[in-house]
Amino acid sequence: MHGRLLLAFAKNLGYGNSTYAELRALLEGVKHCKKMNFSAVDIEMDSKVILTWLDKNRCGSWYLEDFWEELQLQLIAMDVRFMHIHREGNAAADWLARRGATDGDVEWQSMGEVAPLLRGLLRVDKWGLPSIRRKK
Repeated sequence: MHGRLLLAFAKNLGYGNSTYAELRALLEGVKHCKKMNFSAVDIEMDSKVILTWLDKNRCGSWYLEDFWEELQLQLIAMDVRFMHIHREGNAAADWLARRGATDGDVEWQSMGEVAPLLRGLLRVDKWGLPSIRRKK
């Protein structure tokens, strides 16, 4: 399955800080994995905060505790490996987050369906090429 798009999604998560957005995105992604019957999953993310929580098996923010507990329930009976990736290597996820914030919920199940810019970001990732962020 490496390098092949199985599902891309964007979701409007409402208002919150970056930790809220990262935790909610992780929870939504894990839910999609379970819905697609994936029991073994590698998850790359750029949030060191969430990765530290996962490593310590403890949520660090009281107001995110409900989402944290739901995530823990979703992870039962799953073989999940979490890995840190630098923000520059997470360009497709950042694009999807912006899309969800501005345009609402959307899902794509094949490369032919996704927007051209996202398709390009996914190809750069698949080919292992470096991604360059442009400051605005």
